[in-house]
Amino acid sequence: MITIPALRVKQFRMEFYQAAFSSADVSRLVEFVVLGSGAGPKRRRGRRKARPRVRWDLLESLVKTGDTAYQRPLIRKKLEGLVEYYRECAEEERVPLPAIPGAVILVSQEKLEFSPSGRNPNLGLLQIPERPGLLHALDGQHRLVALQTGDLPESAGALQVPAVIFDSLEPAQEVEMFATINCKQTKLNPSLLVSLSGRRLYADPREVLAHELARKLNEESDSPLLGEIKMLGVGKGRVPQSSFTRAVMEFLGQDPPPIKDSEQAQQFLVKYFKQLGRAFPDAWAGRKYSIKSPIALRAFLLAATAVIARIKEERGDLTDALVIRKAIEPWTTKITSDRFWTEGEWQRKLAQSARRSAEILARELKEALESGE
Repeated sequence: MITIPALRVKQFRMEFYQAAFSSADVSRLVEFVVLGSGAGPKRRRGRRKARPRVRWDLLESLVKTGDTAYQRPLIRKKLEGLVEYYRECAEEERVPLPAIPGAVILVSQEKLEFSPSGRNPNLGLLQIPERPGLLHALDGQHRLVALQTGDLPESAGALQVPAVIFDSLEPAQEVEMFATINCKQTKLNPSLLVSLSGRRLYADPREVLAHELARKLNEESDSPLLGEIKMLGVGKGRVPQSSFTRAVMEFLGQDPPPIKDSEQAQQFLVKYFKQLGRAFPDAWAGRKYSIKSPIALRAFLLAATAVIARIKEERGDLTDALVIRKAIEPWTTKITSDRFWTEGEWQRKLAQSARRSAEILARELKEALESGE
């Protein structure tokens, strides 16, 4: 067990820690995984400078690859530049710049134990099981790999590495945080991440389905949500993917599931939302309506179970667009686009919480289906 001083930080419902690891701790605890078929960056042919020296043989054994990884393959030039900078810091006789001034972000595979000490309950000791691969790098992977594979002076082994540690991130949160950091701050081309299929990003098949559904609705030309979903926190859309996929996950996770076959579930949901665009054309097209809000989208998913039940009663095909359109027909006259006008009925019926507001709207949608029979 490794015990290090740490600061516990609380933001809304999320907790994480700020601490400092030694380079030796990083070597023992952190696992490096990148997306691709080769562990390390390809070496260019021709002569290389004698310095900086990167131990490429060690790199190949240190860095793993995986189909579900989201980290891009390591960049040779960036690694060499970091090793050279670390060497300059170690050999500079005058007061040098800090080798790693910014904190790396690490994610723990399990919950860590924090023990407060002193009067401040957020200052204390963080206990980390000394198990290889317990942590992996969400941000700062090049900095850490260079520290491990560079041919550096012995003093580099005692170097302290500032770190932010998360131990309660869900897979979807982890991927979205990675996308936010790399696309908004370091200007990585967003398409490199957004274009990744769900199976490369998530282990849970429901999260894979939810991600693919969001992509389809955001990209297909006849979707009412075309360009409206902020995929992985990136883009100009107004609908956060995280809130949308969370609602889809709740829909898929019902017991018993409304649709057992995952492929059929995705086909139904894609066509369901497209038919919603036709049922409420004014609301989807107008900017003064809240039909594209997370509250409304959650409500439509809550009401989808009633739509499915209605179709099954008629022995209809859940993947037939016309059948779905007929099932939700009562909404065109009993709900109408006026229900989503932001300054009108929408504002008057908002509850104290977003979840409660979605439940109220979902109840109205279900009652409209029942009275429409």
